[in-house]
Amino acid sequence: MKRHLLPLALALAVGIGIGGTIPSAQAASIAATQAAPDPAVQLRNAIDHLRHNDLVSLVQSMLPPAKYQMLQGAYEIKRNEPLSDDDREEFAEGFGRFTAPDAVDQLMAEIEPKLDKARPQAEGAIL
Repeated sequence: MKRHLLPLALALAVGIGIGGTIPSAQAASIAATQAAPDPAVQLRNAIDHLRHNDLVSLVQSMLPPAKYQMLQGAYEIKRNEPLSDDDREEFAEGFGRFTAPDAVDQLMAEIEPKLDKARPQAEGAIL
């Protein structure tokens, strides 16, 4: 009787050993491989978000969930702060620079000296 049960016991032990648990180092590498997103898919998703002008989804897809939650929390805190008169003046002044009738001429007058200074440093670049 014992001789008949021995092969059965060995087969059962081998079957359990094969289908049993995986060592933790192996399991960690398998989990990391399965959890790692495909960079090509991530890039395609980012491009789709940009094409549809969905900046919230773009940022959400590019950041880890914990960082996104932190960013969202910081935004909410800053958004709930009241605006001061200085903030309003600074915004009106900055926005006025872009909406003035001669805004292009003023901005180019400000930028041209910087471009002239940068041109010799960037040979072959279109400036």
